[in-house]
Amino acid sequence: TVLITSSRLAAGNARLLSTSLQMSHFVFSPSEQPRKTNIQFLLGTEQASYNPERGFVLIYSSGTTGPPKGVLYSCQNAILGVKNSVGLLGLSSNDTWLHHMPAHWRSGFDNIIVAAYTGAYLEFCSNVFSPAWFWQRMSCGGISCMRASPLLLSSLQESLEEIRHQKSDDEYKRSVRGLQDIRLLCAVSMRVSDTIKEAWKELLSGRQLVIVYGTTEVAGMISATDWKARGDIPSVS
Repeated sequence: TVLITSSRLAAGNARLLSTSLQMSHFVFSPSEQPRKTNIQFLLGTEQASYNPERGFVLIYSSGTTGPPKGVLYSCQNAILGVKNSVGLLGLSSNDTWLHHMPAHWRSGFDNIIVAAYTGAYLEFCSNVFSPAWFWQRMSCGGISCMRASPLLLSSLQESLEEIRHQKSDDEYKRSVRGLQDIRLLCAVSMRVSDTIKEAWKELLSGRQLVIVYGTTEVAGMISATDWKARGDIPSVS
């Protein structure tokens, strides 16, 4: 270990730890107006020497298929997984990820590492995530990538209907207009019903949900539907 990072709230404890271990310490201080940076991810490039078999990150599984377990990705696992995700989803420094998932969870970690690799913006949800918060954020525009489970997609759809019937027409239109900025809305975690696919296809003006599949044991994604597809996605996807 060569660097300890912490939030501002944990800075005091992290500083004590870094001092006792004689290790560098970095405090994350997010601003209201994020600035674009030219991030270079050095894993796998000629500028950096590294051991491809060395442990890179430990990700925990919730135990869906058995007892909870930790999975150690090597540097090589991580870089191959990230490159695969970037290729399948067409990710670039022009994207802005909306991050609302636990950072120690598989999909939450993927958002962070892919953004670091591509130099994309990574915008964390600054409050407790809720459908109301989501549509308020959408009304501001500027989000191009996001992941969500089918359960969350259903909840967001119901919340939008409430905005349509209970609030002003302008608020509803701003929310839907902001949604049009999303280039990539990935459905993760479980099979997506045809009902949800059709509902979001309409909300996204004919663009499809991107159906993503992966496991905690494999860095990056195993497969994904074509994010550029305009036709129907087979129900068995």
